[in-house]
Amino acid sequence: MPRKPVKKWNPKYTKTSVKMVLQDVLLKRSCGDLTGEDKNIIKEVLMECDKIAQRKEQEQKDEV
Repeated sequence: MPRKPVKKWNPKYTKTSVKMVLQDVLLKRSCGDLTGEDKNIIKEVLMECDKIAQRKEQEQKDEV
């Protein structure tokens, strides 16, 4: 019996790709343009992504 492929999360992403995905998802749930609240959500998610990336970068520097 063949094994099912296991999907692995790839933590390497670009801010542009994250922003595009968030915009697509938010636009699917609403009609028309993004609201101010939607834009704030995108901004907050991108800030959190930056924090995670900086933390990982610092951890790599600490290991060396």
